Amino acid sequence: MGDDHCQHKDQNTCLTFKLYPKRGWRSLEGLANKRAHRERFALPTRTGRNHSLLVRTFMAESLNTTKHSLLYTVVLTCHPDTDNPAVRGIKVQVCWHQEGPLALTYMLTGNCTQLQIPPSRPLARADDLWRHTCFEAFISIQGDLAYQEWNFSPSGEWAVYRFRSYRDRLPLRDDEPTPTLLVHNAQERLDLDARICLPHRLTVQPLQLALSAVIEDDRGKLSYWALTHPPGKPDFHHPDAFTLEITPPTGDPTRKERR
Repeated sequence: MGDDHCQHKDQNTCLTFKLYPKRGWRSLEGLANKRAHRERFALPTRTGRNHSLLVRTFMAESLNTTKHSLLYTVVLTCHPDTDNPAVRGIKVQVCWHQEGPLALTYMLTGNCTQLQIPPSRPLARADDLWRHTCFEAFISIQGDLAYQEWNFSPSGEWAVYRFRSYRDRLPLRDDEPTPTLLVHNAQERLDLDARICLPHRLTVQPLQLALSAVIEDDRGKLSYWALTHPPGKPDFHHPDAFTLEITPPTGDPTRKERR
């Protein structure tokens, strides 16, 4: 198994779900067979107040914060030149599992009726997702100039790019691991849960993360959110944006929270 393949001990966790109105949860893609999927992951169709609770419960379970994982909570701030009053805030939970997968849960609160949220599409790799509402993660080994950029759209589309150094992009690869995505869009909340399989070399060394989001309002204006904003225009690639440092999970129960 190559470095760029999932290192899960339990491959059944590599499943992708999408919420379709009036039809409940449906699996888009999975490594487990359909019977195992039904037995382990099938969720009833629900609407109304109980449905949000069901979604949040399922997303919490997908993080699986056991003694073999680390959990971080961080807050994104809006760039001062790109204000968006419809968004009250964006938090991100980062859970790093000992077996390799990195779980990222983006939680936006605000008036989502005043935002442009990309409609659901089949799970697929796509470019230019940052031109509309999407969530992003930049990942590097501490002290290394090279990094990965992941884009996750509420549509279910995704992208990954690799860089030698600041904005020096490598050619696209066809063998990139497909992330799993779970999206819930409500009137005052937008949640996106992404799980990515890291190359083995990234699972045994401390990492630096730059987490960010691009949010489009109902007029087509973009606002830019990040852990920190270097001086000047929004720049998620800037080395100073990599402010979240995480260490490989061990057998000791550890929980870190940053606000």
